[in-house]
Amino acid sequence: MDRTPLDALAHFAHVTPNAILFSDRAHVVTYAQGAAWATSISAFLQDLELPGTAIIALDMPVGLHVLFTLGAMAQGIPTVAFSSSMESAGMPVDLLLSSTRTHHPLARTTITLDAARLEAISRHESRGTLAVPSDDTVVRVVLSSGTTGTPKPIAITAAMAHDRTRAALDMMHDDGAFLSLLDLASASGFHTLLACVQSGRAYINPGDAAYSLREIIHRGVTAIKASPGQIAALVAQATADGVRLDSLRSVYSAGGIIPPQTRRDLFRVSTATLVNVYGSTEAGRAAQRVVDDDDTEFAGLIAPGSVVEIVDEFDRPLPQGTVGIVRYRSAVAPSAYWRPGSELGDGESLEWFYPGDLGRIESGGRLYLHGRVANHLNIGGVKIDPYAVESQVLTVAGVRAAVGFAHAGPRGATFVLALEADDSVDVATLSRDLQSTWGTQAPGSIFRIPAMPTTANGKEDREAVAALYADALSRAARS
Repeated sequence: MDRTPLDALAHFAHVTPNAILFSDRAHVVTYAQGAAWATSISAFLQDLELPGTAIIALDMPVGLHVLFTLGAMAQGIPTVAFSSSMESAGMPVDLLLSSTRTHHPLARTTITLDAARLEAISRHESRGTLAVPSDDTVVRVVLSSGTTGTPKPIAITAAMAHDRTRAALDMMHDDGAFLSLLDLASASGFHTLLACVQSGRAYINPGDAAYSLREIIHRGVTAIKASPGQIAALVAQATADGVRLDSLRSVYSAGGIIPPQTRRDLFRVSTATLVNVYGSTEAGRAAQRVVDDDDTEFAGLIAPGSVVEIVDEFDRPLPQGTVGIVRYRSAVAPSAYWRPGSELGDGESLEWFYPGDLGRIESGGRLYLHGRVANHLNIGGVKIDPYAVESQVLTVAGVRAAVGFAHAGPRGATFVLALEADDSVDVATLSRDLQSTWGTQAPGSIFRIPAMPTTANGKEDREAVAALYADALSRAARS
């Protein structure tokens, strides 16, 4: 993969001008048309003289989204799909290009792409060959899924896009079409688009199960990528229609381990190889395996280029075979979440990404998952979820931080709640309220501290808090 997606677009526009670049229910765009539009859009954006840190949000049908994405890449301007996640993150943008909106509070400027505007853009003359973004040029911004908190912006550089596009190409068969049911707003959808352009394929716009099924059969799609739920819906549609998915050779399941029943249903209508891909928007693929059994814990072998660790609540690596918190990093992950308007790496650290799962690693780099992180404590046989208690405490006016942990003392373990709060917070009243709500699961002790220790990435340092408590008890015993 020596050429950039923009080089590939120009190449296929020259050698196979009538090949399909994009198609959906209503539109077909050829490579020749796509290259012409991309250069016109590039010239249009150049005329706008946007600042060097500009971000463009795209709120338009997928066909236009494809063209404006490629045109913006030619100017080295990152785009983001306008979505509810962008609004949840409160992410500001310099320019919103919308087919329907005339303004939005997150956008400094909004341009409505009505028919007259699109006609005017199409008449912009090419400013020469399409640009080649440098490795550290941000070409796309995607939002995290929000499963571990509020969605956060992730800047994808040209170098990251290159590596993740290569991974997408590895899923494609040389002689067949590819369909990702994960849309353009996702990192997977964006890299699928680039991989299709790199290989001269058509980017097929995903739709509902009925539409996707028709596209698979009509185009002879040989590989798809989808979530377990999307696979289940597709298989249910095929079963209801009485058709088989004979062209499929590979089905990649992303976003969770596929349920055994869905696997069995898939194999009734297809002989495709089913592959589980475990990863994240932030750091890409962590593990992968062929699914040929009903094991719902085995996520796969740790992927080349990824480092996966199982750690305890203090971020200490655990021995092989021990269940703990999954964290991982990869060569295709950014160093930090992106803070719009700042330099790369200035946001919240992503040295390690924590997907929020419990797991263990066995010999040979086999990763098994054991559900979501709950960090339950076992205090004298009583199971306690400290995060649930912390969540209640954080709603109390004047409380700035709360961290629960277990302390092993001479009379057994105690659930301790460390509290950073204003003087207005009465600890005795808070303790009575927690006893009323949680009973035997309430903290046995509330430890007030002036400032909550944090780790380098800004998370509460539970190990340091526990050490402070132990030290305080030791000093009290000596006095």
